[in-house]
Amino acid sequence: MGTRIRIGRRINISPLWVAIAIIVLIAAPALYLAAKTWQTSRAIYHEIPTQAQGALTPAPTGRIPIVIITPQATATRGVASQLTPYDPSKWVPSPTAEATPVVQSNIKEWNGKKRINFLLLGVDRRGNEIPRSDTIILASLDFEHNRAYVLSIPRDLYVNVPGFNYWKINAAYALGENPKYKDQVGGGIGLLIMTLRQNFGIDIDEYATIDFEGFIKGIDAIGGVDIRVPKKIVDNQYPSESGGYERVVFNAGLQHMDGEMALKYARTRHADSDFGRMRRQQQIILAVQQKAKNPSILLKAPTLLNIIKGHVETSLSPSEQLKLGRWAASLPKKNIEFYSIEGPIGMTPDGQSVVYADWNAINPILKKVFGPQAGHP
Repeated sequence: MGTRIRIGRRINISPLWVAIAIIVLIAAPALYLAAKTWQTSRAIYHEIPTQAQGALTPAPTGRIPIVIITPQATATRGVASQLTPYDPSKWVPSPTAEATPVVQSNIKEWNGKKRINFLLLGVDRRGNEIPRSDTIILASLDFEHNRAYVLSIPRDLYVNVPGFNYWKINAAYALGENPKYKDQVGGGIGLLIMTLRQNFGIDIDEYATIDFEGFIKGIDAIGGVDIRVPKKIVDNQYPSESGGYERVVFNAGLQHMDGEMALKYARTRHADSDFGRMRRQQQIILAVQQKAKNPSILLKAPTLLNIIKGHVETSLSPSEQLKLGRWAASLPKKNIEFYSIEGPIGMTPDGQSVVYADWNAINPILKKVFGPQAGHP
């Protein structure tokens, strides 16, 4: 018997649901603009097999294959900020005094749960190519204590993808979207959810995805975001639309970013690392959450209508998005904790550069963020 995974339909987007800050809060800021209509049924159920037919055979021992740790990475082994979560709030200006907070929302539980896990994906879609997950963020939403815990996962984290042996974690979504396996594993979302359950001991209750174009349009629609860039960034190898590279520069200090600039800030990594990239994404998440506190965003609804239609997929209905959005937008900064998984860079036998999963260091963070049942078995 397979595991039952709820897979949501693609939805149309309307700024009238701008209060959907919760989706933005835990991954992609453009998702502040929530659903206009709910096409067909809210969700369908797929039977997920334990192993995709025709896929690679899982490692029989369940142990991770040999990974050679590179010298420059050995000193950083484990999870960064193991005891102290990353705090992006000092890089995000607070709303002005004129910005009245949104209506308070007091959610006691969600479908019988006082705490739920939310998966957010930034997806790279290019023409007829199989889409890939570029950003993976998990959030634990604690309604009992009115808190949110946000965990960024490096896309190169080396994990066991059920039915496919060991891959970088961002490959799970692409493998699931491959027409050869899609119906068997519930698509990219289905396979990634199984991968998270197997490696992290976490069940996902809800999810949302957004592509790059939707991210850009969403940020532009809310008037951009303000971020204090901690230090100057120069990336001479940022991937351009033409398939080559372009130079991207961010000066230190307060910067107002439109959608395109915010996307580059969220994706650039050659100036430091993928770990620095995750911290920048968390800064943007908090910046949008703070922006949503300004009621003037709601006044832009007529202009924003349908602006990011077709770029978002989620398991939430419109009423659920509004409910969660109000709750998230009302959270004070101090009630949102950010974490990221970091570790040494390793080299697999076939020459892939990966992030080694030191579960002895990662598990304490998983248990803190998602509860005592979480953790790699």
